[in-house]
Amino acid sequence: MSEAIQVGEQKAARPVHWLTLAQFGVSALAALMLLGLAVAMALAGLLQLFAPGAGLALATPSVLNASGMLLVGGLLAPSAGYALLRLVGRRAAVLGPESGWRRFYRPGLWLLVLPLVVAVGFGASFVPWLAFFALPPLHLLGMSLPVFWLVWLARRNLVNDAPQMFWGVLAGGLTLGPLLILLVELVFLVGGILVIGVYLAANPALLQAGARIQNYIETQPLPETEVVLELLMPLLADRGIALLALLGVAVVVPLVEEALKPAALWLLARRNL
Repeated sequence: MSEAIQVGEQKAARPVHWLTLAQFGVSALAALMLLGLAVAMALAGLLQLFAPGAGLALATPSVLNASGMLLVGGLLAPSAGYALLRLVGRRAAVLGPESGWRRFYRPGLWLLVLPLVVAVGFGASFVPWLAFFALPPLHLLGMSLPVFWLVWLARRNLVNDAPQMFWGVLAGGLTLGPLLILLVELVFLVGGILVIGVYLAANPALLQAGARIQNYIETQPLPETEVVLELLMPLLADRGIALLALLGVAVVVPLVEEALKPAALWLLARRNL
């Protein structure tokens, strides 16, 4: 009886692993959202298939987008599952090299199928009904085969004893990284707009060119691209604006994206990997 009480006290005193809790919450929420969007877009594609004036031309892109969301949502699900096991005090089983399914896990051979997948998908795209049904699974194969091959190549001879960490880093790369990149780039975008606004205010000729562009866009329900580009030429020809645009596109955006892509790994800093 006393041993049972001690075990119960140990379970009650077990601290909450907040990083695991965050992993479960973010992964589960993102997976449910993406899987829900996949179902919604697939249903929209089916509705467009029979809607007057829509047909296969609009239905096929919807099911293709649905298949992509289904793949990403499925990749987030293991992260949520392993995190949940950790939260309830259970250890995830590690699949060793002798596991049956590993005999079929040969991405190096799978990659040889990729040219066939591309060729079949290219041929199916010329037949509308065949494209609607065949392109979504071919789309998934075309996206996933190179990814599985790269992951397999990078993890060769590594010990596979931390599935929660592996899937958690993958989920973080799919959710945390893009979110941080979007927020930081939005801050730089607002700052860049303010800097360009100050620069235009100091150059009356450029300010008038900007006003003409704004007036044209506001007065035309469907602005023509050629006219907009013609109106933009005085701004694009200015060295100051060209330099600011070059700094943004060639320096700020690449540095931000490459620095924040591995954001999930930051959470594992100073851990024994």
